[in-house]
Amino acid sequence: MRTNINLYLNPPSAPRISSVLGARTGPLHAIRIEESLFPVKQFKFQVAPFDVGGPHVHVSVRFFTTLREVTGKKEEVLEFSRGEAVTVESVLRHLVELHGKSLAQYVYDPKTGEVRGFLQFLVNGRSITSFGGLKTKLSNGDVLAIIPPVGGG
Repeated sequence: MRTNINLYLNPPSAPRISSVLGARTGPLHAIRIEESLFPVKQFKFQVAPFDVGGPHVHVSVRFFTTLREVTGKKEEVLEFSRGEAVTVESVLRHLVELHGKSLAQYVYDPKTGEVRGFLQFLVNGRSITSFGGLKTKLSNGDVLAIIPPVGGG
């Protein structure tokens, strides 16, 4: 099935919007510029289904405050095999494998081995307490934010 979409863009935003539409975590469509009807102002796109049966699941993990210092990153994209059950818990284990002892000591209580209660986890902006806690399943393109406690006054 082919669908034509007219998209009106201002010249400065055209490259930014084009890159978002073609992003791996964007809508599940392959988008191709078919023809330019008016220079830079209007583009005609042809939309076709995207292959969702790929071999990998990509999950973005965002780090804040202390975790940003521990990992040296603001964000990291992890790749899992499509058949693997990807949960918040499995992402944490994978992160510990990548970043080692300092991350493990910050995330896990050394006495109990449990994830520390002061950490908050959001999947696509929603708390995992709304889903299945650490057993919350993640899908391709999901964003997991790990938020340490913030103090101040």
